Amino acid sequence: MTTGRASDLPIRPAVARAAARWLTTLLLDGFDARQAEACCRWREADPEHARAWQRATALQASLQRVPAALARDALRRHADTAHAAQAQRRQTLRLVGGLLLAPPSVWVAWQWNAAPSADRLATGTGERRDATLPDGSRLWLNARTELRVAYGPHERRVELAQGELLVQTAPDPQRSFLVQTRSGLLRALGTRFLVRDLAGAAGPAVHLAVHEGAVEWTDAAGRRTVVAAGQALDLAGDAPAARRSDTETDTAWTRGILVARDLPLPEFAVRLAVHRPGWLRCDPALQVLRISGVFQLDQTDAVLDALPRTLPVRVVWRTRWWASIEPAHARGA
Repeated sequence: MTTGRASDLPIRPAVARAAARWLTTLLLDGFDARQAEACCRWREADPEHARAWQRATALQASLQRVPAALARDALRRHADTAHAAQAQRRQTLRLVGGLLLAPPSVWVAWQWNAAPSADRLATGTGERRDATLPDGSRLWLNARTELRVAYGPHERRVELAQGELLVQTAPDPQRSFLVQTRSGLLRALGTRFLVRDLAGAAGPAVHLAVHEGAVEWTDAAGRRTVVAAGQALDLAGDAPAARRSDTETDTAWTRGILVARDLPLPEFAVRLAVHRPGWLRCDPALQVLRISGVFQLDQTDAVLDALPRTLPVRVVWRTRWWASIEPAHARGA
């Protein structure tokens, strides 16, 4: 004789509908104290009620893994139509009731086939974070990065407003994975890649480095360029030249360090600045200076204090949060 987990046993439709009503109220309106007590009494009245609510809370957790805007839009897509409140509640009851009677694998399929919507992800100064999308793709955001993630039936789209993003895509034959930048559209071809758009950076601002697979870049004129694993490209110009990418250097910030290899000093300053509060300026005349080394991103003051020991520069502190990197023999020094 075989036995299964109690949570996997079928739930009677009437009990599923009751659980769906409770979950709908929680999702759309929230519980007040009276409703929370009543729901608790209902759960404790019968073991099957408890199993149904356990499945309902698992569904709620599944919804919460979807970016907030996606869950809201999918459950409230008729909110602006006539008789919106009743239509919204009936639709949600049908949706939740059906999902409670379905295996969890159906929940995942529903998440990805919900109406197109978008959610914003952002990091502040010195903040780094990673996020796992419902399909299993992962995003790592460097400091001062802002993007929107949008889902639809045929594509997964990330719109990068600014910052630095590392992407590891999960396979999905039904949906392309796209990253929109101000220099064009990137389409992942089963891949891991980095894209950087730092305001104030010297030279071409949008940079692509492919670590696995390939990425197709389509520029504003519709020209397409495929960048293979091991290649890096500055997304600017009529015929950008690819060079070798350096995975360890590109992704060091995910480990809290900045690796510089013959990096122009102004660009180094731009990359360092997103990890410290306040304002950090580097004199453009220092473009001819290059820096190499490994630097701790949580010790930016120490990094700046060390610069004059290795380069012909000085760091002028106007306030605790306002620093300027200048030539060592600048006027007034």
